Amino acid sequence: MEQILHTKRNVDVFVHLGYPLYFLYILGIWKILGVIAILIQKFSLLKEWAYTGFFFAMSGATFEMKKKISSKAHEVLKQLKYSNN
Repeated sequence: MEQILHTKRNVDVFVHLGYPLYFLYILGIWKILGVIAILIQKFSLLKEWAYTGFFFAMSGATFEMKKKISSKAHEVLKQLKYSNN
């Protein structure tokens, strides 16, 4: 729901990562549809796809944040190296 409502925290993260804000709507709608698919017991294949979608969304977010944090740490280390000279 936070993605659809465009909470300040999500908007700040998306802007910091360089993604367009309309991705928030897309992710929010997909997550709601995924939860509905998981709660419906009749469609097992649809449920598998929903779990797969959640896995890729969460692993992609994890790798993106790790990449952003490591690049930021690299910049800080480079600044420290040049400031000590």
